[in-house]
Amino acid sequence: MKRKMAYIGISYAAAMFAASFLSLTASFVVSAAVLCASAALFFILRTGRAAILTVCVSIAAAFAANAFYTCFQKSPVLSYSGKQVTMRGLVTDFTYLSSDTMRLDVYGEINGTDCEISFYTDAYDVDYYDKVKITGSVNEIQNTVDFASQNYYASKGIYLEGGDVTGIEITPVEFSVKRMILNYRDFLFDKITSFLPTDAGGFLGAMLCSDKSQLDSGTRQILYRSGLGHIFALSGTHLVIVTSLIYTVLSLIIKNKKLISIATLISIAAFVIFAGASVSVLRAALMSALIHSSWIFKRRPDPLNSLGLSAVIILLFSPYAARSVSFILSFAGAFAVSVVSPLILKRFSGHRFLTLMSVITPSVTASLVTIPISLFCFNEVSLISPVSNILLIPLCTFSLALTALVALTGGFSLIANPLLFLASVPVNAVLKVSGLLSKLPFSYIGTGNAFVNILVGVCCVSVLVFLIKTKTLTGVLMRSYSVLSLAFSLSILSKVLSPDSLSLYYIAKNSGSALVAVSSDYSAVFDISGKNGSAGAVNEILEQSLVKSADLFLCKNPSHSAAYYKDNLSAKILSYESIAQSDITITSLDIQASEKDGALTVKYAGKSYTFYEDAKITLEDEISNKYSLQNGVKYDILNEKRVF
Repeated sequence: MKRKMAYIGISYAAAMFAASFLSLTASFVVSAAVLCASAALFFILRTGRAAILTVCVSIAAAFAANAFYTCFQKSPVLSYSGKQVTMRGLVTDFTYLSSDTMRLDVYGEINGTDCEISFYTDAYDVDYYDKVKITGSVNEIQNTVDFASQNYYASKGIYLEGGDVTGIEITPVEFSVKRMILNYRDFLFDKITSFLPTDAGGFLGAMLCSDKSQLDSGTRQILYRSGLGHIFALSGTHLVIVTSLIYTVLSLIIKNKKLISIATLISIAAFVIFAGASVSVLRAALMSALIHSSWIFKRRPDPLNSLGLSAVIILLFSPYAARSVSFILSFAGAFAVSVVSPLILKRFSGHRFLTLMSVITPSVTASLVTIPISLFCFNEVSLISPVSNILLIPLCTFSLALTALVALTGGFSLIANPLLFLASVPVNAVLKVSGLLSKLPFSYIGTGNAFVNILVGVCCVSVLVFLIKTKTLTGVLMRSYSVLSLAFSLSILSKVLSPDSLSLYYIAKNSGSALVAVSSDYSAVFDISGKNGSAGAVNEILEQSLVKSADLFLCKNPSHSAAYYKDNLSAKILSYESIAQSDITITSLDIQASEKDGALTVKYAGKSYTFYEDAKITLEDEISNKYSLQNGVKYDILNEKRVF
């Protein structure tokens, strides 16, 4: 049986993903059922027994492992929610929020139960991997309308967040290798951003250190909409550049290839610490380590087997990572580049444009594989990413290589400054071109329209199939053009024929309440509380609905509120109007449909606003109680957002 690890890894990861949605009892039941089914199939079937047994055992093992992890790790940690605890551990990260407050990330144990918790406390003089004893309340992390925090942190094995801190003791540790690496990372980031205090410096710092703090929100949005946001997730590209540079230097000094491989493996481990051990970094590091250690096992490295083994190793230590967007996209992208792309290029071997295709195909296949997944995970998805990656990733890679040289040469100004200046030239070009690409009408889409999402997903899969199955490049282009033209026509037709509708979203939070009205030709945001705290959730709605401009109706320091919304909304603010706070309550919202022409009127704070002429909706009692829907009009109360 060939590629056993591929069978094991894919089956194990898929089962672990499914198990993360089931209860403890259900996971044990499914595991037992799969084992029984595998035994039956083994005796019934004459061929393929090894493959079936491998897949079934992997699936059963995944469900069982998830159940054991939930029972003996997750549940004991969650049992401390709402309680006062004393935690002993090490400081894994820290952020000074102001001159007197900080966030402290601690990995340690509570009464023998391992866990990781973030606390907000008074500012202290602290460093990475100092010992800490902290007493305070802890609570289970919850999803909010702004961010699915519970889902996000569960994929990292984090289930609790710190509350009020009543006591803290910090014991400095004299020496730590991990601390040295992380301090060097911070030094490099400060070096880059101080020498280049512009978006170019923030871009280079984000590429090397995965720290996007020096990139303003507008620039980040442009880069993600143009399809380049993935360059900030430290992964295979970054690791290949670093290890290649190290391997080349070592080859000039050391002749023993085994010693070079061992030194390279050590550098990979250091890179994992430097990059923060994210899922994408771990996946790339494991695959790279398997390649450089293949001489130990005397086996030729296989990309699909390496992917499978990497998935199993990661999920053994963090089962809920199977639901992480980073995990899914990282492995999907690696599969596209290392498996699908070579398969396509093999079909076109001998073609006169093979060299050009070998440069283009990996980026195109990675985009075609990841776009359908992104449609379910994000508010916006870049459709122009195949083009932008072909044009701009080579420039980013060149700049990243120069920045990596800065890191490998110690960051001394004499060497670092010229290298950083050279690296900033391509980056400035990337920023300008990205800005132009993101402004194209169809460069990105919001993911709020299910029909458009299906069309985009079908197009990506179709083009991918054409690339794999069609023997001629002309055939691929013609068929792809036909599918894309049909999808575009159906999208336009659906928009023309779809009934007029208005979507209303009411957001209720302690930090702020707001109402968002979205129609095909007009959108408005009503800040009901005047606290601005719902701006993040408002932005989620506007992005999903692909709203590019909206009016604001504000109270309590409207100029300040308008500036706050401007900084936090991707949509352009057309105008804002001040409303007296004393006139605003949730129950002041009254929605009525005119019997004569069906015009929809929202009465808000004593004023009336007409949103759409043909929509009808009735709302009974208070806004948070009963409601009825007519003619395709949606009314949504947001409590949480579905995110993997």
